[in-house]
Amino acid sequence: MRFLTTFRTMTILLSLVLLVAACGSESDTSADPVSESQDADSGSQDADEEAGGLSTVRGIGEETITLGAILDLSGPYNAAGVLMRDGVEAWVQQVNADGGVQGRQVEVVYEDNQSDPSATLAAANKLIFNDNVFALAGVHGSAAFGAILDLVEEEEVISFSLGLSEEMYNPTKDHVFVAAVPYAAQMERGVQHLVEELGVQRPAVLYQDDEFGESGLSGFDAATASLGVEVAARESFVRGSDDVSAQVQAIVDSGADAVACVCIYTQSGLLRRELGRLGAEDIPAFAINPSVGAPFFEIAGGSADNFYAADYYAHPGDPTFDAADAAVQAAHGRPAETFDLFGLVNTAVLLQAMQEADELTPSGVVDALNAMNGVSVPGFVPPVEFGADQHVASLASAVYAADPEEGDWDRVGDPVPPGE
Repeated sequence: MRFLTTFRTMTILLSLVLLVAACGSESDTSADPVSESQDADSGSQDADEEAGGLSTVRGIGEETITLGAILDLSGPYNAAGVLMRDGVEAWVQQVNADGGVQGRQVEVVYEDNQSDPSATLAAANKLIFNDNVFALAGVHGSAAFGAILDLVEEEEVISFSLGLSEEMYNPTKDHVFVAAVPYAAQMERGVQHLVEELGVQRPAVLYQDDEFGESGLSGFDAATASLGVEVAARESFVRGSDDVSAQVQAIVDSGADAVACVCIYTQSGLLRRELGRLGAEDIPAFAINPSVGAPFFEIAGGSADNFYAADYYAHPGDPTFDAADAAVQAAHGRPAETFDLFGLVNTAVLLQAMQEADELTPSGVVDALNAMNGVSVPGFVPPVEFGADQHVASLASAVYAADPEEGDWDRVGDPVPPGE
């Protein structure tokens, strides 16, 4: 009897185990459709991401668009970087007041790179992965931008370079655009002006010893070779130098009848000041766009005359200046300066393309940018001429002469490409 009772007890327990297992099996079976539904939802989200659904596009919200900008706000070129930020802000405020981009308000997150490549890489990583920006409206410095070229291409972040070394646009990058004229083309235009308009026969060149300087130097060499003029001297300086007296002395000693400067306003101002100190004010000097601006006059002092520069950003009297100036006046209560236009023009080009894009995705906006051919943009002298194989806006620079009395620049040569 004891054995029978035990056997019956074990039978009951086994039945209970089987019943629980069966219920568990039914529970698992009923959970399968839920699991499949979750997988289907996940697959649908992945499909939306692949299709570029707005809910999944980095930086594009239902009511806002988030952009980034990496500028030198406290480093050696902060005088330019702060004005570039002002230009970005001015045009964003203008666009937002007019209704935004495809019904969305535009926000910009700024990072300070002090013109340093490593700081630029850190800033780009923060903006892309932490702040989730859709595009970079401006990145300050050729060498600095070079540090993030691979990153922005890999992450499909449309980026506008405020530096113009050839690396930025040759070969063409899918997501990198330059709303400007290359340094080499600017320098070719300048040497052409010196030779054909001023009768120069033995120019010297003063250049920064990095990618920026080499880019402009290539244009100088191309122009002097094609025009058949002798190069009197070649002098270089380290980026950020605040003394070029030895280089200028060597140029004067060489008998040069002009100086072409691949530099920014700091060294251009120092060049003119040093020529004045040496009693060589009659030697004309020519520089590229980064030398144009109020800081040049402050540094050059009483020797700012007899100085010319290539530029593609508008000045008072140029047809596209008024719209840009009005935006800066509204945002900052002062007239637009050249370095404002660095930021403003890039932002205007980007936002115009975003407004016209069929879809607010990287590929959609790239398509809209590539379609901008012959488009007039506020603050930019030549028309923008992008294309699938050309992500630099133009090759045409105007020539301006410094006007120390007014602290401004007078156009003395129309915007044409080199050799025309």
